[in-house]
Amino acid sequence: MSYNIFICGIGGQGVITLGKIIAEATLKDGKNVTLGENRGHAKRNDSVSCHIRIGKTYSPMIPKHDADLIIALNQEELKRHKEMINKNTKIIHKTKEEFLKTSDELKNYNIFLLREAIKGKDFPISKENIEEAINEKINKTRRE
Repeated sequence: MSYNIFICGIGGQGVITLGKIIAEATLKDGKNVTLGENRGHAKRNDSVSCHIRIGKTYSPMIPKHDADLIIALNQEELKRHKEMINKNTKIIHKTKEEFLKTSDELKNYNIFLLREAIKGKDFPISKENIEEAINEKINKTRRE
């Protein structure tokens, strides 16, 4: 049994970074995790997606209609990947306008959506480890 998280967006939005944060937090929880990335032409603002599978799996890629959670950083990319959705899939997406009501800059949009996702009672990773992984990534980025 696995818990499948699919993240989609376009190049430059932090899709891969978000996937790595979730994977790191999962490892801190002591759980098995696989991470699969589809980068496409990320530097050209093209489609980027990330598959995170928590638990026992045989492939890093989530089968069609098997996502438990989708974090969509771009509405058009959510439409493009509608085959990942099933009747129980939880979808996290807020428009940038909704995000800007709580922040004056877009650079943390991906982190904002992750924090929305961890509010769910069925999110399989501890909130403490998610926050620790976020802080580690932010501090690492500042040092670079």
